[in-house]
Amino acid sequence: MAPGLAPVAPSRRRAPRGLTRTRTLTLLAKVVELPALTDQDVRQSGLGPSVPAPPTCTCHRSLVASKRPGRCRRTASACLGCLAPLSRERLRLSRPNLVRVPTEIPGVPAQVASDALVIRFRPTDPDRVLKIAELEHRRTGRYRLSVFAAAKRPGETDAGLKRRLLEASELAGMDPANNPKYYVCAQAGELLARGFVFYKDGDDDERDEHYSVDLGTDATRDDVERFLGAFGPAEKRREL
Repeated sequence: MAPGLAPVAPSRRRAPRGLTRTRTLTLLAKVVELPALTDQDVRQSGLGPSVPAPPTCTCHRSLVASKRPGRCRRTASACLGCLAPLSRERLRLSRPNLVRVPTEIPGVPAQVASDALVIRFRPTDPDRVLKIAELEHRRTGRYRLSVFAAAKRPGETDAGLKRRLLEASELAGMDPANNPKYYVCAQAGELLARGFVFYKDGDDDERDEHYSVDLGTDATRDDVERFLGAFGPAEKRREL
């Protein structure tokens, strides 16, 4: 040492207030996107013992969780992914077991005599008929088409039965002016033989003669054509 000079004590730089060694290293790890340091890491660095590092948010492992349990430091809002904010393990949610419940078929299956007369109204184009069935599918989950059917009463003629079914259709809301023609299936057994089923809708105002012919849950144009094939050519109301 040069004569006349007083010895200079080594400089001790103090860490800024509020920052511990552990906190400083943790923030450095955050900047360079390294995993959060543990106590063992701090001890091995030669900086001596330290306090435990703050808990890590399980949703954002590169972030340090705030002091408020259940809140993320980045957004300061509730961290829905952290059920246990002080835990270092990510919560693994189990997938719920879904139970498949069979779909209930709406309406009630109806027993229609095989010799019953069945009538229906326009349209007759298969594509348009399928669109009508699709409207019912949206409502009930089944492709269905409305018809009117009944068996002859004692002493009743074919013409008398047709008039009775036409009157029932009018009471059900079928305007004769808009439906001057109708189509006849001479025997309901023809529809049953083609695999179709008659249903009653179960509405309070449903007429006894009204039925819905069920085409299933995935009807196609071919199904509609099979249905239409059971009916004869158009007949006029005024000719009865």
